[in-house]
Amino acid sequence: MLWRSMLLLCVLAASCGDRAPRGLWSDPALEPSALAQGVVIGGVVDLTSERDLFGMQKDAEILERMFAAERPSISITAWPDTRTAIETDSLDAVLAAYRLTGRLSARQMQAVAPLADRGRYLALVRIDLDQTRWDYTRRTRQSGDRTIVDVDPESRREMALLFDLYDLQLERLVFTVPVRRTGIEHGSVYSVEGMNAIPTEAEVQDAIEDLDSTSDRPEPADRSALLQGMFRDAVKYLPG
Repeated sequence: MLWRSMLLLCVLAASCGDRAPRGLWSDPALEPSALAQGVVIGGVVDLTSERDLFGMQKDAEILERMFAAERPSISITAWPDTRTAIETDSLDAVLAAYRLTGRLSARQMQAVAPLADRGRYLALVRIDLDQTRWDYTRRTRQSGDRTIVDVDPESRREMALLFDLYDLQLERLVFTVPVRRTGIEHGSVYSVEGMNAIPTEAEVQDAIEDLDSTSDRPEPADRSALLQGMFRDAVKYLPG
């Protein structure tokens, strides 16, 4: 069984054209051909913030589009259909628990068991990280006899998630992969001219603080665009 699992991981890495990410795990029981039995979108939860029903629906739709784009041969049950297939309260309770633990218990697997009528596999995503920081790159240039410091502001939004696939027949996790991305946005360059020929460190810092408190600071990268890229990566790593 061990050699079979190692072989599958090698196939996964080769099929994606690059090295398999650290943390990717696939159960040997997950045969590529079995995915044709269908995937049910269980939901996307966010550990970093509370998402209302509309927000969860939007995230689930992105995941559905990436399945359709990357694995069109796999039949997908969309999230609204998932919510009508079992009691809404039961699904909400399962998603609330998954948001906190990142895994489904045996009891929670029983709660989602009726979804096996829609597809063999249940896809769940938990967003674990969503944070933005602002960096300011400095470039010095000469203008006549004066030195000017150009400050280039950029936002760096880092997101990470865990993509899980559960086998509703075997009632266990059969695939998991962590995915991480950083989105960078640049703002307008701000030129600092000091009182004297060369700006002081205090003058440059004052300019940076001004940028931090105005609309000139770049906005974080678009959340939906980052999710789309991460969902695409996750789906690509599925066997087959």
